[in-house]
Amino acid sequence: MKKPSSDLFDLVHSLTKSEKRYLKVQAQGENKQHMYLLELLLQQDKYDEAVLRRVYLQETKDRYFAASKQYLYEYILKHLYHLGGEDKTSQLKQGIGAVELLYKKALFQQCHKQLLKWKKRAYAIEQYEQLLQLLKTEKALLSTSFGQHLAPASGKRIFEEEQTCLAQLANINKYWLLNNEIFELQKRFQKIESKDQVAHIQEIEQNPQLNDLTQATTLQSKMYFFRANATFQFTLGHPERAYAYNEQFLSLLESDETFLRRLPNSYLSTLNNLLIDSLVLKKKQALTDGIQKLRSLPQLEAFKSVKNIEAQVFQQGYMLEINYCLSEGDFAKGVSLLPALEKGLKKYKKQIQRHNQISFYYLAAYILFREKTYVEALHWLNLILKEKKEDVVTEIFQFSRVLNLLIHFELENYTLLSSLLPSTRRYLRTRRTIYTVEKLLFRCLQKAISLPSSRALPALLEQLKNEILAAELQKKEARVFNYIDLLAWLKERA
Repeated sequence: MKKPSSDLFDLVHSLTKSEKRYLKVQAQGENKQHMYLLELLLQQDKYDEAVLRRVYLQETKDRYFAASKQYLYEYILKHLYHLGGEDKTSQLKQGIGAVELLYKKALFQQCHKQLLKWKKRAYAIEQYEQLLQLLKTEKALLSTSFGQHLAPASGKRIFEEEQTCLAQLANINKYWLLNNEIFELQKRFQKIESKDQVAHIQEIEQNPQLNDLTQATTLQSKMYFFRANATFQFTLGHPERAYAYNEQFLSLLESDETFLRRLPNSYLSTLNNLLIDSLVLKKKQALTDGIQKLRSLPQLEAFKSVKNIEAQVFQQGYMLEINYCLSEGDFAKGVSLLPALEKGLKKYKKQIQRHNQISFYYLAAYILFREKTYVEALHWLNLILKEKKEDVVTEIFQFSRVLNLLIHFELENYTLLSSLLPSTRRYLRTRRTIYTVEKLLFRCLQKAISLPSSRALPALLEQLKNEILAAELQKKEARVFNYIDLLAWLKERA
């Protein structure tokens, strides 16, 4: 049986508040049954076509459910396109349509007048593909009766303009390809193991496009230049160089107020990358100032069009702040952020992707564990453990089981711990190889709950610490310490 499509559901749940309002205003009392279908879809957290169909038919008596779904889908797309008319690129596309329409109607003088207007705007925002369309119409005008009114050298000028557009598009395309190559490298990159990998890295490093900004001849090319360099340097483990490139990228976008209006999403992602660099480099003042700048963006007109801007800013800001507290060992400050985090997660639940929600749950649980607030830590951790699907951030699910053991150990829930230990081993074995450090920890906890007296516990934990110090030297064990700093925990317990 064919699975019902969730395309309409996904489209509806991508709508911003202003888009929903616009669609309802456009309906103006018409299409009531389709607006009712829209409301029903908004009420669903997960798509359930059977429930949707039943409720919709009961209320509207409309037997053509599939046709209504298709109508609503096309209605939304059509009106969103017109709503996007405020965007300069969308305006340009509509302007080109008007130029072509006037040409078809043989209104050549009007066509030329509009053509010059939209060419000027296309050059202003470097829309070379659209310029080629306008130049194609301009060439066609030369062959009409109106062509005699154009300058004698118009043909040569049009040819040269086309060549310029093609050259600029080629430049953008080359930088896009370089950017994509580095992105692919980042996805594959773990460590340099072969001569071929070394040679590939060196080839990229020596690429003139990566080293000479003057070769980037358009704004889009310059953006690819900075993004490629920042990503490349961060991937190779040079966050200070990545920071410098992201800083220059941000300065470029801030150098012209029209850039912010045209490229708010690029600005947002670049600022976030700069803040991540600041976090890695422990640039506290830069991080603090950057987060403050980040949180001011939703109030700026240029960012009103960014989808879920407030949720994005909330997510990025708190992810950075909590991770900084963890890196500095300031667990009390981290705990102080959790009430606002919990409030924001409830407010933006539908707008924050599941993997980010789960990451927040783990960060909250871990920071409470390090602050020795074990009951509260268990509350956050249980939000992960009760999840039925482990289809995202799978490592967090796995290390949550290990953290769960430590929390119950600290709470002295030894009876429960005796059953959790074997079940955790089984759980991990079915998903990955158990790390040496984990084996040492499990063995220690098993011994600890069997001790006749708590007096022997310090010696047992000291033995574990010495064993882990040796295991920690192995690079393959680093993943464990990224999630749970066992040595720090043992030192605090000493």
